[in-house]
Amino acid sequence: MSLIKGQGAGEVSTGFYSNLLDQSLKFNDDNNPFLTRTPSTSNQRTWTWSAWIKRGNLGSGQGIFGTDSNSTTNFFLVQWTSNDTLFIQSFVSSSETIRLGTTRVFRDPSAWYHIVIAVDTTQATASNRLKLYVNGVQETDFSSGNATYPNSQNLDTLINNSSYPLLLGAVDVSGTPDALDGYLAEINFIDGTALTADSFGETVQGIWIPKDTSGLTFGTNGFHLTFKDDVVSEGFNTVTYTGTQATQSISGVGFSPGLVWLKGRSTNQEHNLFDVLRSDSDGPRRLYSSLTVAEESTVYSGTTNVSSLDADGFTMGNGTSINESNQTFVGWCWEAGGTPTADNSAGAGATPTSGSVKIDGSNLGSALGGSIAATRLSANTTKGFSVVTFTSNGNDNQTVAHGLGAVPKWILVKNRSATGAWVVGLTHTGFDWDDNYYQLSDTGAKRTDGSGTVFGADPTSTLFTFGSSFGSNGTNLVAYCWAEISGYSKFSSYSGNGSSTGPTVTTGFRPAMVIAKRTDSSISWVIFDNTRDPANPVFHRLNPNTNSSEGTNVNLCNFTDTGFEITTSDGIINASGGTYIYMAFADTREAAFFKDVSSNGNHFTPVNLDYRDSVPDVPTNNFATFNPLDAYAGATTFSEGNLKGVTTSGGLGRQTSTIRPASGKWYAEFYVSDSTRFAVGIENGQRTNSAQGGNDANSIIASYNGQYYYNGGGGSYMSSLSNGNIVQVAMDVDNKLVFIGINNTWQNSATASEIVAATATNSLGAKASATAATLFQGDMGIFTEDNSGSGAMSSIANFGQDSSFAGLYATANSNADGNGHGSFAYAPPSGFLALCSQNLPDVDIIDGTENFNTVLYTGNAGSNHAISGVGFSPDWLWIKNRADTYSHMIYDTVRGAGKYISSDVTNAEATGSHMNSFDSDGFTVSAASSNRTNAAQTYVAWNWLAATAFSNDASATGVGTINSEGQINTTAGFAILKWAGTGSNGTIAHGLNAAPELIIVKNRGETDEWPVLETVANGATHYLRLNANYASTSTSVMWNNTAPTSSVFSVGTYEYVNASGENYISYIFHSVEGYSKVGSYVGNGNADGAFVHTGFRPAWIIIKATDSTQTWWMHDNKRDVDNVVEHNLGANLSSAEDDDYPVIDFLSNGFKCRSTDTSHNGNGNVIVYLAFAESPAKFSNAR
Repeated sequence: MSLIKGQGAGEVSTGFYSNLLDQSLKFNDDNNPFLTRTPSTSNQRTWTWSAWIKRGNLGSGQGIFGTDSNSTTNFFLVQWTSNDTLFIQSFVSSSETIRLGTTRVFRDPSAWYHIVIAVDTTQATASNRLKLYVNGVQETDFSSGNATYPNSQNLDTLINNSSYPLLLGAVDVSGTPDALDGYLAEINFIDGTALTADSFGETVQGIWIPKDTSGLTFGTNGFHLTFKDDVVSEGFNTVTYTGTQATQSISGVGFSPGLVWLKGRSTNQEHNLFDVLRSDSDGPRRLYSSLTVAEESTVYSGTTNVSSLDADGFTMGNGTSINESNQTFVGWCWEAGGTPTADNSAGAGATPTSGSVKIDGSNLGSALGGSIAATRLSANTTKGFSVVTFTSNGNDNQTVAHGLGAVPKWILVKNRSATGAWVVGLTHTGFDWDDNYYQLSDTGAKRTDGSGTVFGADPTSTLFTFGSSFGSNGTNLVAYCWAEISGYSKFSSYSGNGSSTGPTVTTGFRPAMVIAKRTDSSISWVIFDNTRDPANPVFHRLNPNTNSSEGTNVNLCNFTDTGFEITTSDGIINASGGTYIYMAFADTREAAFFKDVSSNGNHFTPVNLDYRDSVPDVPTNNFATFNPLDAYAGATTFSEGNLKGVTTSGGLGRQTSTIRPASGKWYAEFYVSDSTRFAVGIENGQRTNSAQGGNDANSIIASYNGQYYYNGGGGSYMSSLSNGNIVQVAMDVDNKLVFIGINNTWQNSATASEIVAATATNSLGAKASATAATLFQGDMGIFTEDNSGSGAMSSIANFGQDSSFAGLYATANSNADGNGHGSFAYAPPSGFLALCSQNLPDVDIIDGTENFNTVLYTGNAGSNHAISGVGFSPDWLWIKNRADTYSHMIYDTVRGAGKYISSDVTNAEATGSHMNSFDSDGFTVSAASSNRTNAAQTYVAWNWLAATAFSNDASATGVGTINSEGQINTTAGFAILKWAGTGSNGTIAHGLNAAPELIIVKNRGETDEWPVLETVANGATHYLRLNANYASTSTSVMWNNTAPTSSVFSVGTYEYVNASGENYISYIFHSVEGYSKVGSYVGNGNADGAFVHTGFRPAWIIIKATDSTQTWWMHDNKRDVDNVVEHNLGANLSSAEDDDYPVIDFLSNGFKCRSTDTSHNGNGNVIVYLAFAESPAKFSNAR
């Protein structure tokens, strides 16, 4: 559950989004969850469905949207396939009418996809009858055998057919729904119009983002689901939940309940009533409306029912009557006046004992009326509800205070001490308090009492009167009292007409809940509400006088804005001539996750979903989850939208966060369900995902046994864990510290003030003597793992989405971080933030194409050919013929357009007529060009911007010892520099203001290698060769064994970089957060290969294994616009492009190796890469 939802007061907005979304709905496929609604039969030919979706676990068939058909002959479905493609299919009368399956895969679980399906079968052209858009782009490439558009004009699709209810989050063609694991947000359904994706989203700085859709015309069956769930209700609320038979907290009530009434919907269990007055050491004591027995302890036969009434709901134990595993339950909750803390020992008519009487949250400090004193009393005068306990003296005409300040309309009284009926007294028009009463615990008609032994004189605004029938002297009683509040509650009666067009009952508001009873005949009481039936008709009913499960065979009524309309002739609410009493309460929630927020009110019914599944993880504020792409292959299964990871038996599984920041202070929590296996820690990107945490210097863990492990060593750090513990992680990347807490106690005697002050003494790293500079390298992830390896272990994370930990944590809270984001069990230390996109640091570059871009073109082989669409005038241009074996052609503005060098050979710079000019939006290749740049063949051109001139006279500036000049782009971390060699060790100014991490050099005048310095794997003691596949070579004469600094880099005396009199050109890079990354990773040799976190969605990468003979492979997002990325060009090869096998996926936050190919993913190989962004992870959509 999340109590801090979306962009509320005090939250931080990036300013990038014009339409900030609030919440999404989390689906756990283990539970078969879905939303359902039965539409009216209308237009089935023209409609549009739009939704944002974030994937959970991958590799299984999962329904997204369709019909609840339970039929293989008539259905419509949209689903993920087991191959992670998107599939749309329809059958009508056993004939397949639609079959569309994408060729591209959708297996990026770290961000959001936007899907639009626009249907208009009235179109004459089949391909115009259904259009599928993903992230604003129409899908037109469908796989063989899966390219059937609606096969007939004017086809009825079964969408908008009352015989086929709609499903969201599942599809059903066999009687068992195929359920979604993941998140849905911002669903719009337009009935009657086929719209394009532009109606729901727009492109801003190269990124597809949500638009405000409130102005759309939705049509008869149209709806708009935002999944916002109001957490502040007043007076009354209904919650539904699924039992776990383990301790769980039910929150989202919106207030601390004074009365909780619980009933199993799918099981024959008694109605259980708990209130704020009746309790003992085990918790609130219970009564049963369906039984007449005395009150009982909440503990029964070793099981616990409700253990506490909480600030936002209630907590229950393992009692089957209210928490049986996999059974569904409903809870009706009323808000009283607060929790009394003492019994009243003062006499009747005296000022009550302090704390015994709560009126609207305050202790009563004046005399309390009545001939007998209330033992405890809690009254909410604003909403007209009170609970009072008292002890009878056995006489008639006893009076007791009710605290409402208004005459009660209904009073429900129960003997607590012994067997006795539930007696209902009414005061509303036409019903006599002193003559008539009813019994909630049976079906009987109105009873008569003329002697005053049940109720006496009419209630007043302060007291009600009761008699000796409730028990002898010393009998303990409880009374629930309701007064009528205009616009909120109504207590009245109506007459039945025996027709399916029944009477219309006016309440003055749209009801949230109604209790009704026929007064002149023996028939059950009935309860119905708008939580079990969010949309009309209302047909789920329960009977408070019986333990029977929920009935659904009769459409009882429709709720209206002013009351309810009876829609059945069933005698339970509409016998001809029958008189019925009712009490009704208004829905005070501003929103509920299943409600349509368009003006249509086309609400959905949730199945195996509740308010706890409404979370703040949305496209405009993307939260971290576990990353199923970054786990030890085959060792973990994921569910709960990737917040739960379960290791396979005997597998040392690991689950790490999808967001891995390189700076900042971060907080996360984890629920311990296996205290003999669980470990938590942090890691950098160099960790091998098959290695156990703490076995090297790239990760550190705190384990279940209280020990820490780092770099193969370990020792005592914290208390041993117990099941149900909440483990806290505070990771301070800025100060290279990490702290671990258990249930809000920071371990190793650390304090919150020390954490905030970055005092290292009691940190985990200090305890382990961890070398901060070694551990804190680049992007840092928080992870959990199985630290034992026998059996299976479950780990549940809360990165700010769900402080109930999928309902397992008994006391879910709503502690947000300092920016107002997230919902945590415990308050994060000051300055520590939830791992979500709006908390990530701002980036200088959002649209990566402003500094790097790839263009594809076809040569014309006959005239000068201007290539545009780059978006800027490039300063570095790299061209390769894709179709044939020709050398790479590399140009730059520092050397001039006429001069080229080739990365696949050692040749000196040449002058040729291959390219004419660098242009404002691209470049022009020559008519006289060879096959290298302008034959009638296909080409790729990679373009970089370095628009600022740079020149350094070392003797004048004192920076460096060798003069340099060129073009630089300090924002993008890129420079093109030239210099003349001196033959002596020297340093060269680069102007980037940050230390370069990769430098490519070429001697322009000689046939020499292309030396490459990378600082992320081997450093300045080694070099690679861009023109060759050699492993990294050790030398001291290339870079003088000296790492680059923020102002200079060093060169030795070797002719590749600094021979006397030779001229050199270099291309220099350092990482820029959200835009570029020089990094390294370790391959695993598995088809489920290494995941590499870059912090952005890549547009281009080049990779090279440093420790083996492998090619420099280059990939981009234009030759492969979708996954899988398989078009390969080698920087050291003149070969034409190949697409022989898939190698990687580009993702919203990095890339994933998808083959056993040694170049990309050799087992144990250390592979370096240079990558540039399409968009930063802070804003990226899923790819």
